[in-house]
Amino acid sequence: MKIRSGFVSNSSSSSFIIITKNKDNEVRQPIAKGGILKIPRDSIGETDFGRGAGTFHDFDSKLHFAILQALYTDVQDYIDMILSVLKKKFVGVKDIVINLEPDFYMEYDESKTYGGIDHDSVGNQYLEIFDTEDTLYNFLFMTDSYFHVGGDDEERQKEILRGVDPDKYKIISIFSEFE
Repeated sequence: MKIRSGFVSNSSSSSFIIITKNKDNEVRQPIAKGGILKIPRDSIGETDFGRGAGTFHDFDSKLHFAILQALYTDVQDYIDMILSVLKKKFVGVKDIVINLEPDFYMEYDESKTYGGIDHDSVGNQYLEIFDTEDTLYNFLFMTDSYFHVGGDDEERQKEILRGVDPDKYKIISIFSEFE
């Protein structure tokens, strides 16, 4: 008989976020048309982060994930932080329009894009991306930062996390041994 102690999750999904502490590999300034940054940008990036969605390194998917986290938790300070960080990066942008809504909205509006995050990957420790503007900036704009939304692959995820140097990266995970 196996006895499990410490943090135990019966969930069939899990996620982790890796945020670089190094600012050497920053993405180029993404394109904003006519001084307006519309999110999502012409359907670039993923908006559906359901169970087993995969690993995401690209700016747009990370931005969508952060916006959806903020919208799911309904904390205006998180949205304000996202807008502040975007304005620092997007020099010359006059307006930022967020046309992304969580998938639980009942009234469908065809001018909006709907996205979702697996229920076990919303809130809690994942909100650490909003600890500081610097943390959020590094998550969104550094090419070494990424996140993973997985399914029944806990051991594979732990194997990946064992290879991450905590001196160089902030690790956000449900697996307490990596925090």
